[in-house]
Order: sequence, then C-alpha cells, then structure tokens
Amino acid sequence: MKRTFVTLIATLLIALVLSSCSQAVHEFPVLPITTTPASSTPIVFSTYNGNGFAIPYPASWGTIPLKTTGSYRSGVVLFQDLQQGTVIAYFLITEEHLSQKVSVEDYFAFQRAQLPSNYSEYTPIGTSNITVDGNEAIEHTWSYTNSNSNKSLSVEEYHLLVCTVEGETAWSFEADSIFLDDYMSTLNTMIAGFHTLNQ
Repeated sequence: MKRTFVTLIATLLIALVLSSCSQAVHEFPVLPITTTPASSTPIVFSTYNGNGFAIPYPASWGTIPLKTTGSYRSGVVLFQDLQQGTVIAYFLITEEHLSQKVSVEDYFAFQRAQLPSNYSEYTPIGTSNITVDGNEAIEHTWSYTNSNSNKSLSVEEYHLLVCTVEGETAWSFEADSIFLDDYMSTLNTMIAGFHTLNQ
C-alpha cells in the first residue's frame, strides 16, 4: 500500500515536472514520461514501411509520422510506448538531406556539440561505434535533468542518439525514457533491423 502511494506521488510529481519541459534536439518536444514499463512479457514486433525506410517496432507501440521542420528534413516518424494514455518511452527517426558529403564522425560531432545547450545538466554516459544498415554509425547515451520553471522539482532522464551517414543523407535515431535501460534490448532490435527502401 505504501509503495503504491509513493509510486502515485512520484508519478504525479514527474508529470508536473515534465509538463513544463523545453524543446530538445530536432525541435521536437520532450514527452512526459510518468510510469514504469510494462511487464516482461515477450515483445511481438511489427514492421513499419514508409518515409523511405523499414524498421521493426513493438506491435503495441504507436507510430506517428510527423511534419518536417525544414525542407532538408524528411522521413520523420515517432514511435512511442503508450500505457493508459501516458508516454513511457519514445523512439524518433529523422532523415536529413545534407548539402555535401560529410563523415559520420563530423555529423555526430555537430549533433553532440548542441547537447549541453539543449539538455539541462547534460552528463555523457558512453559513446560507441556500431553499424546501421551496413553503414558506420555512432551511438551516444547521456543523462539530463528535467526541471520545472522554478527548479523546485526535477527528474533524471536518459537519452540515446545514434547517427549514421550514407552519401548526402544522414539518419538520426533518438530514444528517451526515465527507464532507458529497460528498453535497450528493444531499441537495439529496432536499430539493427532498420534499412532504407529503394525509391
């Protein structure tokens, strides 16, 4: 009973904190995340095909094609784990058309340079090299603090960014959750299964 009450209070406080959050990288709002992930039942995956790519995602998650924020950006889709109408985690894919070829290292360096100004108390956790759709990619995780306007309430959240470049096209994958560790297996399956579609 006491644990349920504490969980309820924590949930309400987190909802209050996150309702006043500012915008994050790519000009998409940080979504409210207010409860724990669902049970450890096996995940059934569906496949999203559209916006120039295909990717596996949990069948229970919602998908939202989003309007782009500039002519250079397309293929933006938001996947989110909704439980009782509340967003628990999200996974965002963005395609960016570059004006010239750049290395994945330079593209990632540009993205990373923006993080301290976009995330309060940005704290790097780790960076590694991986492969996405046969291309070199860089994966970076960090924690940050979401606070309300007067800083009286705050919550630590975790964020994942994966960048890859193919020719003059860059793909970014972002995930956010208080419980990011609980989602890493799912996110790794999604990223490993991502591939572009011939247009």
